[in-house]
Amino acid sequence: MKSSLLFFLLVISFYFNTVKAVANYRDSSKIALPIKPQNSNWMDDYSLYFEQAKAMLYKDSIDQGLALLSEGFKHLNADKKIFRICGYTELEIISFIDLLSSHQLTAEEEAFGKSIFQKFLKAPASKEYLKDIELFMKKHPESQFGNRVKLLFEAGFATKSAEASLDKLLRKNPGLVNLNVLKAAFLYSQGKYRDALLQYSILIQKNPFYAFAYNKRAECYEKFNDDKNALSNYQKALDLFPLYFEIYLKKGALYAKLEQFRPAVENYKKFLSLNPNLSYINYYVAKAYHKLELTDSALYYARNFNVLNPENVNGYKLLGDIYYDNNNNKEAINSYAEAIKLETEDAELYVDRGAAYYYDDQIDSALADFTQACKLDPDYTYAMDKLGDCYQEKKDSETAIKWYQKALKSDKNYKYSYVGLGRVYTDLKQYDLAIKALKTAIKIDSTYDSALGNLGWAYYCAGNFKECIKYSYKALKFDKEAVYAMFNIPLATLRLGDFEKAKKLYGDFIGLCKKNGYEITKGAEEDLNDLIKAGIMKTEAEFILSNYFRKGE
Repeated sequence: MKSSLLFFLLVISFYFNTVKAVANYRDSSKIALPIKPQNSNWMDDYSLYFEQAKAMLYKDSIDQGLALLSEGFKHLNADKKIFRICGYTELEIISFIDLLSSHQLTAEEEAFGKSIFQKFLKAPASKEYLKDIELFMKKHPESQFGNRVKLLFEAGFATKSAEASLDKLLRKNPGLVNLNVLKAAFLYSQGKYRDALLQYSILIQKNPFYAFAYNKRAECYEKFNDDKNALSNYQKALDLFPLYFEIYLKKGALYAKLEQFRPAVENYKKFLSLNPNLSYINYYVAKAYHKLELTDSALYYARNFNVLNPENVNGYKLLGDIYYDNNNNKEAINSYAEAIKLETEDAELYVDRGAAYYYDDQIDSALADFTQACKLDPDYTYAMDKLGDCYQEKKDSETAIKWYQKALKSDKNYKYSYVGLGRVYTDLKQYDLAIKALKTAIKIDSTYDSALGNLGWAYYCAGNFKECIKYSYKALKFDKEAVYAMFNIPLATLRLGDFEKAKKLYGDFIGLCKKNGYEITKGAEEDLNDLIKAGIMKTEAEFILSNYFRKGE
């Protein structure tokens, strides 16, 4: 009876179905937080009814309590149209309150209903009232009210008999809205989304103002990846009930899935404005802002989330990701470290911090984190590959090759490890092996600019300058900012003996980098200095360094 109990307690405390729906709504980010719903402003005008009703019910003044509840719901619905967002459980409980308070039942049914109501209110976890339902149904098997009460509890407990009970009631009462709402819910829970969609559409035809049905029909459309109709139905639900705050969360998540992050942010923030106590929404806002590369806003909401949820690992991980993606590796390291304090056995967190250490040139710390990740998850291909990178940085080629090969044993199509092998073999002057590894990476992904650029350099080192130029241009085709490959082209052109063309290419590429803010790598000058040291085209290399790289210094 968990869902019914949750709703009933929320009703008594002035909270409604949308809070329950939000409490159950999660995405793949694995957040698990307690929900602390707040009073909704649109209920304030009617709170006195429910306060007094609660007081009467706890004083065992069942008749007065039920009458106040019924009156409160009537006023609330007349003004705010609250029934538009109620599902089966809510509609049935409110219907029962109305039936019990208006004396529309037989004496036996009324006594039974009030007894169940009181027992459920005082001790909802005891389930003693289930025996009372069973006894009543033995004496009154044809009682519609009794069968509806029985079904309410069966549906709440998700018992196997619930659907059979529903079908029995529907055969006798096919037009009862509440039962048809439950029928649609059963169809959806069974994965019969098209049948559920049809059922919700029928409900909408009979009651075009039923926002709940539009909400649920939108969920059905999402199951078919019909995002346009899903958004349309969510919006219709909001048009009918503008404070249906659950919808803003669902729309935000759908826009985020579609990578439309601006409307995602708008919907998340609208939800948050209506429910500031539901602090985990800060996490979703931060993620969306991060995708928009609006770093200050992303950091603001991520920090908000962490302040309000200091024990939630996902917030620190997200904060680390934001810092890392903005090349603030030291702050990323600190954030990932906080996450690791909370989840010491999560291999991914060690990999995240290891990457931040690696790009902060703290190779030994990176190596330790990647090693720990592999201990926690022996099949973590990325961690193995990064261990290869670490050992390559430490000039331990033998160990680097070993780790790259382990990564490829884990995933034979892991293109990054072929590139790693290509770099190591190039450093070892084993150019045939380097070229073979890099070409394998290109077979896996013909657009992989790093493989193409490194292949160009391997060919340069092997003395095949034409192939160097060819593959360096290919790298630039797929990454116009691949500066490391860009300056291999004029260098190889110079080695081919075409000094004039090489000069022009150096001038063009340096101008392009300055215009677009690309950082010219140190290697562009170092390669020319290597020629000078080797006595190869010394005069030409010195001229290019003086007139193109150092001019105006």
